[in-house]
Amino acid sequence: VLKTDTIEVSCSSSSVILVPIRVRDFTDVAGMQFTFQWNPAHLDYAYITDINPAFDAVAFDSINLVNTGKFTFSWSQLNSVTLPDDAVVLNVAFNRIGGPATTLNFIEDPTAIFVFNGSFEEIPYTLGPGLIKPLDSTLPAIACPPNVTVQGAGGVPVNNIAPASSSDDCGAPVIGWTSTGAT
Repeated sequence: VLKTDTIEVSCSSSSVILVPIRVRDFTDVAGMQFTFQWNPAHLDYAYITDINPAFDAVAFDSINLVNTGKFTFSWSQLNSVTLPDDAVVLNVAFNRIGGPATTLNFIEDPTAIFVFNGSFEEIPYTLGPGLIKPLDSTLPAIACPPNVTVQGAGGVPVNNIAPASSSDDCGAPVIGWTSTGAT
C-alpha cells in the first residue's frame, strides 16, 4: 500500500505543511515509482525532506512538473527492503495558498506506478489518497454600506447597497443577499 494522510490545517496558518508518503505491507520490495499530484492553485510545493534511509538510490523530478502540481519518484536497489506498516518514505512540504480541501493522489502520468520485488517481479499495490483540509475557525467579516434612502413612485432601483467589504481567512467569501419588503 502506498498512501498519504489527511491533514487538517488552519486557514490562517502560514506554516509549511509536511505531508508524509507512507507504505504498508512493504515486504521484499526492491523498487517502486510513481507520480504524486496536488492542486497547484491550492498548494505551493516547497521541498521534499526526510527520505527514508532504507532507500539507497532515489530519483525525483521535482523541477519540471511542480508548476502543474506533480512530481515523479523512482527508487530501485539490488537488495530488497522490508518496512513496518506506516513507515514514512518521505515528506513533501507545501505552503497552503487557499481554497477548499484539496486531494493528494498517486497517478500514472507521466511516470506509471510500478512496484517490484528482489526478483524483479511486479508486486500488486493499492493506493491511499490524502487530503489537505482547511479548518475555518474564524468567522468571515462583512462591512455593510450606510443606510440609503430613496424616494420615488413605483419601482425605483436602489444602487450601492452591496457590502462595502468582506474577508475570510479561508479564501474569497461568497456573498449573496436579497431585499424584500423594504420600505
